[in-house]
Amino acid sequence: MSTSASMPIYRANSVFTTALRRPIASKQLYYGFQSRRGYSRLVKAFVSKHVEAWTDIVRPLATVTSGLTPVPAPSEKEKLKTASNEQEVRLSDEDSLSESSKAAITTDLRYMMRHVPHPVAIITATNPSAKTLKETYRGMTVSTYNTVTLYPEPVISFNVKTPSETYNAICQSKRFLVHLLSPKPSTARLARDFARGNEYLDPEHASCMFNFVSPDYEKNSKQLIAVNEGEPPMLMLKGSMARHSSGNLGAKEDTADTPDFPFILECRSLPQNLRVGSHVVVLGRVMRILRPGERKTSDDPTRNHSVDELCLAYADTRFWQVAKTIDPIKDGQELAPKK
Repeated sequence: MSTSASMPIYRANSVFTTALRRPIASKQLYYGFQSRRGYSRLVKAFVSKHVEAWTDIVRPLATVTSGLTPVPAPSEKEKLKTASNEQEVRLSDEDSLSESSKAAITTDLRYMMRHVPHPVAIITATNPSAKTLKETYRGMTVSTYNTVTLYPEPVISFNVKTPSETYNAICQSKRFLVHLLSPKPSTARLARDFARGNEYLDPEHASCMFNFVSPDYEKNSKQLIAVNEGEPPMLMLKGSMARHSSGNLGAKEDTADTPDFPFILECRSLPQNLRVGSHVVVLGRVMRILRPGERKTSDDPTRNHSVDELCLAYADTRFWQVAKTIDPIKDGQELAPKK
């Protein structure tokens, strides 16, 4: 699922073009540079171009709290510092393909990946440097959430197409929440809306189905989001808020008796992110796992889970609920590989 606009394509920097026109004097020109001075100027130009290109693709999300005073907007120095935290993965030209071949492979891969189910997650973050409260909270739907490692500390990742204001908010606050969703029509609609942009994402609008609350909302429903500390906002469907107020958090909604968000991961972004083409791979250390409205179930990690307990998936441009298991043992005999 794509949530971003395409990255603007810039003309080659004049320093880089000049370097390529010079006679080949050393092996250093294989990398496109002739001197440290040229390299420094090129990197500076590259960073500045990308800093200027960061605009809002997931348009501003309105807030549900008031009386908070945002800190001043980030300076150009701070923006450059954010850009310097990215490590660009350079694609080799040794096996370069023609433009027509690249286009054909891109199209084939896009359609092929529609056959592959992906987890659905909504990422939220707070931009403490926003000029207005309306621009403070950001969010987007991703289908690239994954666990990178569990040791020595749990680290997760997801991809984001730039420019993205949600990514900017993560870079500013160094914090974000990952919401994993139950397979319900209401959560599927929420994921769809966060993937589309801000058309349906005004919490103060009567038709909006969610609110932004503090991650500690269930402990203290009056606690506000610590914007100045970059605390990320937690999503809560308005129906769930009504059940929370009445003390009936276990009431049924849709067809399942499961929380809207079975797991919410509170993460702190790692210092280095990887830029690959038009996307950035964001890495986050999991600091806390929230389980809003968790049901009293067995703590046995080996037990089998019901269909309703499995999270929402996305494939073939549609949302899915996992409904069928495949047993590797057929007709009472284990399928052994042919020798």
